[in-house]
Amino acid sequence: EFSSLNDFFYRKLPKGLRPIAFKDDLRVATVPCDCRISVYSNVEQARRCLIKGENFTLERFVHLSSNQAGLKSKFTWESAIAVCRLAPNDYHRFHSPLACAVDIQGQYEVFGEDLFTVKSRVLRGGLDVFTRNRRICVPLQSTNGGQRSDSLFGTVLFIPIGATHVGSIHFDSRINVKNTKDYSNEKPSRSNLEKEYINFEKGEELGYFAYGGSSVVLVFAKGTINFDSDLLRNSLQGKETLVRLGDSLGTAIRR
Repeated sequence: EFSSLNDFFYRKLPKGLRPIAFKDDLRVATVPCDCRISVYSNVEQARRCLIKGENFTLERFVHLSSNQAGLKSKFTWESAIAVCRLAPNDYHRFHSPLACAVDIQGQYEVFGEDLFTVKSRVLRGGLDVFTRNRRICVPLQSTNGGQRSDSLFGTVLFIPIGATHVGSIHFDSRINVKNTKDYSNEKPSRSNLEKEYINFEKGEELGYFAYGGSSVVLVFAKGTINFDSDLLRNSLQGKETLVRLGDSLGTAIRR
């Protein structure tokens, strides 16, 4: 059925195997992948509990492209963060945590050169994993009724990160990732280039990792999300929570 180990590794799951929590309630964000998750209300919490890299700053980690410069003021040390760590045995496709629109006119750059492991003991050990590993930052703009909106979650940064044995991050072919040699899928079609944004439903697939461990990090602007209390409690106690794609992540503060 599968032509290679990689084909098996990033296989699609049968429809309905990962139900999306509160699918029709746009105020609820959901987990983007099968993972071990940690959530933090601000960057300082994340640095104290998990991300111990000596040179870690949100600006260095996010590394917004020139065409995303207008977003810089929205993401500060007060931003909320969800860290989703995938193990090699996990389902390795990642999905949208909210109903959103993605700008398909801009190019999303790959940055970082390393592929360090993302094991929690390494993240807590002082190595600058998140600011050195390969990653791509794609802003997701909340939609309401199919229209882009600054309400609900506003703009959320979606950042897949490569790790040991994972040099390949594949986005939906409609999303234009710069550096096609290593990372992107097909070039956007002519019909897509005539559009400015494309919509994704909550839980809709955005892309996948090839073989190995990896992570997805979500960054929310200040005052946009209340993470589920059990996830936050575990994270502040230094514990990850084992979750699946589509589980509840948190609720929008804004309406």
